[in-house]
Amino acid sequence: MAKKKAKQDAARQRKEAEEKIQREAEEKARLEKEEQERIVKEKNEKMKNERDALKKALKNERRFFQNTCKGHDYFATDQDSKVQNLTDLDKLCEILNVDELKELNKALEAAEDKKSVFINAVQSLNEKLEKEKLEVLEKATKGALASEKISASKPWSSDELALLIKAVNLFPAGKVF
Repeated sequence: MAKKKAKQDAARQRKEAEEKIQREAEEKARLEKEEQERIVKEKNEKMKNERDALKKALKNERRFFQNTCKGHDYFATDQDSKVQNLTDLDKLCEILNVDELKELNKALEAAEDKKSVFINAVQSLNEKLEKEKLEVLEKATKGALASEKISASKPWSSDELALLIKAVNLFPAGKVF
């Protein structure tokens, strides 16, 4: 009985030791996972704070730019040019990033002739947009020409034509399924 009891105690102790090791491993894995989650959470929070700070800076720069233009009656002499300058102002506010707006605001503050600075900014933006538009069109035409060359360069083989004929016979045009 004593041997049997000793065997059972030894087996129980081994099982308890294995369970203890397993619990410790699980606890360690849980702690590592929590640490990783904490790091990811801190990183996400930091990124969010940076985005918020960037949004706030952009908002402030836009507001300053708009107030400067408003203070100078949008650099216009008549109603038509005022409307055009308002649309240009909105376009500048939407397209320019924070750094570009800061530079523009500094240039407007330092300049004697604020209207010329505004007009130059609008012209440079329009040139930039036109250049980007031409690049997009050029890429699109190159892509269309490349696809035409690919499709026109390889005629269908007799096997492919036979397969097409079978498919058309199997699924005739105009038939509702």
